[in-house]
Amino acid sequence: MSEQVDVGYEMIGQPAFPDAQTESALLSTGVTVDVARASPADLAAVRDFYRQLDDTATYHRFMGLRRQLPDDELRGVVGATTDHVTLLATVAGRLIGIGEYIEAFIAERRRRPEDDLVTALIQAEDGGDRLSGSELRTLIASLLFAGYDTTRNQLGIGLFLFAQFPAQWRLLGERPDLAPKAVEEILRFQGTVAVAPRVARETLEIGGYEVPAGTIVTLSTAAANHDPAVHVSPERFDITADREPPLTFGGGPHYCLGANLARAEMQEALRVLARRMPDLRVDGDIQWRPRIGIFGPIQLPLVFTPISA
Repeated sequence: MSEQVDVGYEMIGQPAFPDAQTESALLSTGVTVDVARASPADLAAVRDFYRQLDDTATYHRFMGLRRQLPDDELRGVVGATTDHVTLLATVAGRLIGIGEYIEAFIAERRRRPEDDLVTALIQAEDGGDRLSGSELRTLIASLLFAGYDTTRNQLGIGLFLFAQFPAQWRLLGERPDLAPKAVEEILRFQGTVAVAPRVARETLEIGGYEVPAGTIVTLSTAAANHDPAVHVSPERFDITADREPPLTFGGGPHYCLGANLARAEMQEALRVLARRMPDLRVDGDIQWRPRIGIFGPIQLPLVFTPISA
């Protein structure tokens, strides 16, 4: 990193955007509010906006920096931002598809109720109980992901960790009663979700910084799970350690509703896998999901000598 970066950047009192037209064009996309509602044209406009910043002078004015980023540093920042905007466009299209699927599913259950959770939620909405239409759709979408995607990724992370710590894997195979502790240690050591977004309901001060009411605060549960003030030797993966519960599932009134289900699923899976795959190890390159939202392996090549049930 160059000397001009080392000395730091100073913000000067400028608006967040270089002019009103740019601000209007960027904010009108809705990306900062709800990417699922942004049209492909809107997302393309944001992508073009960031590509225009691929110039040190332009970026200098945009950011209001007294010192200018070197070209290679800047292109890394802008390139990463452009990649994320492109990714958001893909996500937006898929979210729309999921929304259409859920709408059709709700309509089907209205016509043909069945003895299942979705029908019960629909009837609660129809009866004027607690769920509005948007709440119903959001809850069903959350259940669709929370009941499957997080757990499978967390289990994949767990197998990766045990491949790095084979003595712990062998211990679990010998002592299946350690499965509950093993799950807690996996959740703590590398959670599939690393942050917990919250909204400040009132103005408060954190570490000397004022957080105005209404501010979105992203809490790093991953950092908290490795806090040496809470966990002895936090960088040690140890399924026998007695530790405070991990914060991977969040806390307070927004604690994960599926936490106990996820724990039960992973405990049962680990008991079986540790018994039937005793010499588990990685064999090949691992492909990981982007560290946005739910993290985990896309491809985790493992080899083992199978043991019959």
